[in-house]
Amino acid sequence: MVAAMNETAPAPTPRYQRVVGGSAAVAQEMGHPYVGVEHLFLAIIRDRDAVPAQALARLVDLDRVDQSP
Repeated sequence: MVAAMNETAPAPTPRYQRVVGGSAAVAQEMGHPYVGVEHLFLAIIRDRDAVPAQALARLVDLDRVDQSP
């Protein structure tokens, strides 16, 4: 559901802040001047306690997926 224009959005959660900050760090590690979906994806799978990472771990080896420098 999208908040109405006169409503404020909920405050970002600590996990959200870690993922967004982590995606910026991943982009910097890779030498990219932007944060793209690939950086967000890598930041999400690096948080192994997160539900998305746990679900993906059932399908693929996350260490092999995350072979960034």
